[in-house]
Amino acid sequence: MATKAGGDTMRWLASIGISGLVALICGGTLQGTVKAQQSAAAAHYRQGLEHDKQGEDDQALEDFKRAIQLDPQSFESYKVLNDALSRQG
Repeated sequence: MATKAGGDTMRWLASIGISGLVALICGGTLQGTVKAQQSAAAAHYRQGLEHDKQGEDDQALEDFKRAIQLDPQSFESYKVLNDALSRQG
């Protein structure tokens, strides 16, 4: 049975993803990793907006979901994901 601290560590490792883990192993800092994740999240968010404008709903949804995975604090990503899902019915 995992301890609470162990469970928190596993959730954190899962949240930073493979790229974050590689950055840490290769000498990166946690702050740099977080900034890289936020930058990648912003790129997915913008890409999702472009897909949404072009009517490419499935691609837009995937980009918005990936943006949220990378930056769960991004209110904008949740909002546009909700809007896109609402339009699908």
